[in-house]
Order: sequence, then C-alpha cells, then structure tokens
Amino acid sequence: MKWLLLPILVLGLCACDGARGAPALSQRDPCDLCGEGETCLYGACVPDTLVCGGDLCEAPGVCLEGVCRQVFTVATFNLYDLALRDAPANLARYIAEQGIDLILFQEIQPADAADIVQSLAAEGVEMHQAFSSRGGYGGEPGDDYLAVFSRVPLASQETILGGTYRDPVTGESFSFTYMRPVLRVGLTVSGENLVVYNLHLKAQVPFPDCEDCLALRRTQAFALETYVLDHDDPEADLILVGGDANSALTEDFEPGNTLDRLTLRSDNPAGVANDFTAVNDQYRHESTHLDFDSLLDHLILSPSLMARYLPDSVEVIAPAGRPSDHKSVLLRLVF
Repeated sequence: MKWLLLPILVLGLCACDGARGAPALSQRDPCDLCGEGETCLYGACVPDTLVCGGDLCEAPGVCLEGVCRQVFTVATFNLYDLALRDAPANLARYIAEQGIDLILFQEIQPADAADIVQSLAAEGVEMHQAFSSRGGYGGEPGDDYLAVFSRVPLASQETILGGTYRDPVTGESFSFTYMRPVLRVGLTVSGENLVVYNLHLKAQVPFPDCEDCLALRRTQAFALETYVLDHDDPEADLILVGGDANSALTEDFEPGNTLDRLTLRSDNPAGVANDFTAVNDQYRHESTHLDFDSLLDHLILSPSLMARYLPDSVEVIAPAGRPSDHKSVLLRLVF
C-alpha cells in the first residue's frame, strides 16, 4: 500500500477554539502562535488593527464604532491641460496609489480622455467618465472643459449655468457666455445618491489687478448657490461641490463673497442648518498651487455628506512627476 504524505505548513495560522473545525496543532494554548498586536480570528492570526466588532475589516474599509464601513475617496485636480511631461501617466499613478474612487478635473479637453483611460488601464484602474458639453475661457467658449472620472457608474450628467446672472453685491449683470459652466453628475454609492458639482471660476488675471474678477467669481458662485437651493435639499441631500474656485484674494474668503456663496453661508441669518463645509479651507488651509501661495481648489460638503467625512482625512497633494501646476485636494468619506 502506498501512503500519500502531506506536509503541514504553518504560516500565521493558529488553532483556535471553534475555528471552524480546525484540528489542534499542539497541546498549548490555542492562540500561542499569535504574537503581540494580533488576534486569532477564523483560524488565522490577524493584526488587531483589522479586527472590527469581532470580524475582519480590510482596506479600503475602516472600523468606526465597531462597524466596518466602506471608504470612498474623492479628489479634485486642475490638470493644466495635461501640458506637462508624462502628465497622463503621472496622473493615473496618483489615482491608483491613492485609491481614488471619484475625481473632478478642470482644464481638460475631451480629446484628453483616451490618453487618461490608457494610462489608467496600465495601472489596472477602470473609470467611467463625463465631460461638460461646453467649456469657456477668455472669450473662447469651446475651450477648457470640466470632467468627472468615477469607478462607480455615473447615473446622470448635465452641464448647467448659462445666460446672464446678477452680482449679489453690486447688482451688476454678467453673461456666462465667456465663463465656464458647471458640470453636475449623479451617482449611487452603497445604495445612496450622491450629487456632485464640478466648477472652475474666473481666474484673477492679471493678478492682482483684475478689477472685475472677484465680482465674476462671486456671480458664478451665487448662480450655483441659487441652483442648489432651487434643485436640491441642501440640508438632507449628499452633495459635493468641488473644483478650482480661483479664490486668490483675501476677499474671496470674506463674508458675502466666493466661499460664502459656495457654502450657502450667505443666506444667514435665515439659518445655518444648510451651511456647507469647505473642508480643506477649514481643516488644511494651505496653498493648492505649486508656483505661488494661493488656496484655489476646494472640496465642499453638504451637512449630510459632512457627517460621512472621515476625520483628518483631507490632504493637499502634489503628485509625483508633477502632472500639473496645481496640487490635488483629496478626502475620504465613509458609507
């Protein structure tokens, strides 16, 4: 009779009581094989940091109050028209390394999509995409588009804001004909609806002497504020506003101006329950440009979405290889 001998390899396994019928490996305490900082779970030694409510919580999940929650990473990035060397490849590497699920782009053209998709594929990442139906910059309405790339399918997309809007401070009217629109997309994350607004407001050019640039930004921000109030429930809906607000002046951060409009704070004293949070402005107030000191780019969350913000997760990142003259802003949400 021939006997088949099967060697036993012990690689971080432990004989735990009730470990799904696993036989005892020794007469020692069942979890002797587990070291400091490890827990015997399902017949294996796992780091304590992965144990959540008696179960495994592996990345990209996070343990909050004993429950493993899904992490959803969002970012915004002005791409400088992908004009810098190896920009698509460096951008794709950044998305892959950071595990970004949803990213808002400014200064991008529809023709750039193929290069980005190819570079993402080389990193093993597949994303859905939506582009604004028009651009608009410096008198060239067809230039400078907006885009959203997402690992989650996009349920809807719409290019909004056009025509003429009034500056809420001076009463002067400005036409959106030569200003960039806003890209609005909808998606479902863990069964919940998320509304995303991607924007790119008027630049302070020439800096700092452009006389009407602040008024133009304020008017654009006011137009978006009005749209959100008319089309969404800002207190209850999960809403993300992000992009390049070009908030280059101290005045942009003062009451009644750009950030006040984008966060809906300007409707006070009617109430503060619908106030959004400009997360990197509030928690990581630092420049988002590589060549000069200005906090231009923002991620802004509605109250309900702010409740999903993973504390201390906001970052301002200059990706390796410098794919742009801007830095990217990133934060993580939990669902």
